[in-house]
Amino acid sequence: MRPEDMTDQEVTGFNNDDLLPRVNNVDQMLRDVEFQGVYTSSELSRLKQFVEDSKKPLYLGCHKYSRLSGDLKLLQLKASHGWTDKSFKQLLDLLRDMLPEGNQVAGSIYEAKKIICPLGLEVERIHACKNSCVLFRGEYEDLDNCPKCGFDRFKRAKDGGDNNAEDGNEPEEIRGRKGDRGGPVRVAWYFPIIPRLKRMFATRKEAQLLRWNKEGRKKTDNGKLRHPADAAQ
Repeated sequence: MRPEDMTDQEVTGFNNDDLLPRVNNVDQMLRDVEFQGVYTSSELSRLKQFVEDSKKPLYLGCHKYSRLSGDLKLLQLKASHGWTDKSFKQLLDLLRDMLPEGNQVAGSIYEAKKIICPLGLEVERIHACKNSCVLFRGEYEDLDNCPKCGFDRFKRAKDGGDNNAEDGNEPEEIRGRKGDRGGPVRVAWYFPIIPRLKRMFATRKEAQLLRWNKEGRKKTDNGKLRHPADAAQ
């Protein structure tokens, strides 16, 4: 998921106690030889920035908040109190002006989210039938109506549909086929498994834990259970 896709609810559920383990995990990844090749140079640069932001004071002489923790606290306030994006941007501008010159307060909502979520996972948006009959992919990719129930794939622009909503990843020939339709009625978000596995196995420590069931678990030959994995189920 990209930083701009992060919802206020997701920000609220992320707290200061999550920061240190996440920073330590990224810091370890950057040291591991096995880590090389998992990310592009651009992604590596953003991860390094994430670790640096955790150590950089919010402003000169500030010992309580780093750029990372201060940014998270501000986003949590926005989410908890339901502030609009416009009002939050005004708060950021005010804080940047009030605090000492050279402070690290984010200049925009996008920048603020990018600081605490430097990398997103690859995601595919797949149009779906409103009644969950089919996904419009493969043999159904070019259809405008569900082959099972006949329901429209797209909203009608005159009914409030957004011509640009959720259509950014469509092939050009599909996007331009009808000018009076809105976005898809329903979208399924799919996170491909391979990029997720690469992230999970990026550090040596985490990779060892993930392989423990196969390599580290002591198996029994006497028919007794030592671990749930010994059961027939």
